[in-house]
Amino acid sequence: MGSTQLILALLMLAYGVQSTEDASLSKTRKIVCSFDKPFHLDHASAQNPETPKSALLFLRSWMGSDDEDGFDRESIRFFLKDSSLKLLQSLKADADKLACEIKLYFTDNIQVLWPGVHSNDQAMDSWFIATMKHTEGDYHLTIFLYQVPESPPQGMLSAESHNSQSVRTHHVSAAFAVRTRTPVIQSKLKQDVLLDCTFSIDHPADVMVTWTLNKKGREGINLLSYSGSTKQIQHYSKNVVIQEEELAKGNASILMRNVDIEKQGFYYCSVVVASLYWDQKIHLEIAESPIVEVNAKSLSLVEGEDQKLLCDASHYYPLDVSIEWLKEDRGQTFLPIKVQNIIFSSHKYNRDGTYSISSYFMYKARLQDNGVVFTCRVEHSSLALSIRRSVNIYVTGSSRWSFELWLLVSLILIFSAILVYTAKYFFRGRPYNQRPY
Repeated sequence: MGSTQLILALLMLAYGVQSTEDASLSKTRKIVCSFDKPFHLDHASAQNPETPKSALLFLRSWMGSDDEDGFDRESIRFFLKDSSLKLLQSLKADADKLACEIKLYFTDNIQVLWPGVHSNDQAMDSWFIATMKHTEGDYHLTIFLYQVPESPPQGMLSAESHNSQSVRTHHVSAAFAVRTRTPVIQSKLKQDVLLDCTFSIDHPADVMVTWTLNKKGREGINLLSYSGSTKQIQHYSKNVVIQEEELAKGNASILMRNVDIEKQGFYYCSVVVASLYWDQKIHLEIAESPIVEVNAKSLSLVEGEDQKLLCDASHYYPLDVSIEWLKEDRGQTFLPIKVQNIIFSSHKYNRDGTYSISSYFMYKARLQDNGVVFTCRVEHSSLALSIRRSVNIYVTGSSRWSFELWLLVSLILIFSAILVYTAKYFFRGRPYNQRPY
């Protein structure tokens, strides 16, 4: 294939991808949301919360009336202008996979100096905050929106006037967004973990970024802080890495090196620009899978012999673990039988913060158990599938009766030999009767 043909093929492929994206966008131009009371509530409002109302967030400035079919005409409508924020690109593809909530955002009477927002426009309801949570856990996205004046197209004027009493409409622009692609992340011990936090602003501005770790029952632990005005990073904790050059690109992600149990908890990536701020929460969970061992893979036993079957589950975290023994006959088609009267040791706390436990039972060999399999099954939150370790049992008949029979035969032979010897001795010692003639 020549270079010209290759270029044409790539252009056709790109056009096809773009066409597919446009087709998808045309089907997912709106996001169903709920609209709640202000993000910053006063005391009186907090005492009397209202039920959230339904809302629609349209991803283009204006839609036709067919875009509202099937939705409550009382819904509050937000028309989002085309934005330069890169973090908003995913909304178009994931509109039907987002749990959306919109709230009024109050700044405690502090004026927000923002390009495009005039001081006389800063009414109490001029700023909104929209929180998007991907239903499959791919990301959490928070967008700060400010209201802009907008006139509807000529064809929409009458409809807008007709519904002015029943429908509230807001035309908004995205000013600032924060996203994490790791809202909940699991890690094993002694691994490096990336905590994702990115932000986007609609104009060049200095930001302040801080990272803190919150653990249950403890005060927040400062990890690092960054000042956009001085371009300085202050580290408060070791094993935390951030790329300074990435901060200028809106990437405030950190790398936690060699994590241990003490590193789990809720991390907050706080981004401040002007009078707007957001704490992006990330939950780091430590999950260490158990190491499972049994005391034998197979046992050859004599009928009546006692044997201890032991299963050890070690170095797991968190604490909750399930251990059970199952008995299954060779070639059995129905479900295995759960072994009763299992004895468990207490949980052992290891130096690395993990736990260990043992489970065992006493087994008396029976001839009908020849070929059975005992399986130790361990389940833990870190495992997608349970861990199984099996012990094959082989039982032979007891040799006790053969020994007793041999002993009896031996005694009979000895006793018979004694009788023969005694009889010979008796007849040998008796004199022969002599005749008188």
